[in-house]
Amino acid sequence: MSKSYETQVCPHRLQTRKNRFRDHKRKLRASITPGTVLILVAGPYKGKHVVFLKQLGTGLLLISGPYILNGCPLRRINQRYVIATKTKLDISGVTIPKNINDVYFKKQRTKKTKPAEGEIFENKKEVR
Repeated sequence: MSKSYETQVCPHRLQTRKNRFRDHKRKLRASITPGTVLILVAGPYKGKHVVFLKQLGTGLLLISGPYILNGCPLRRINQRYVIATKTKLDISGVTIPKNINDVYFKKQRTKKTKPAEGEIFENKKEVR
């Protein structure tokens, strides 16, 4: 009699109940509408009053200081880190370019070049 059993061959991956991030619903707080003045409660611009422009694809908020008035640039921030005020500004005349999205704010990664063999030891500083 064999002491081990053959493993079951599964031709496909089993489904999980978890939603992928891209499938999540993006809910916006009812008090936050385009043109609402928000107060930042965290980060380097804590305490600044900023204007909400639009919600991005990942659910983050696109805000602006404007930079000339209080030094807060065009940024994206999670709605958990803002307090909405009742003050609203008319931003119907403001056009937000189509290229301002989550990809625009993504960090640019530089490719690291691997040194060729022997380069590490050849580049020694000359001692005089």
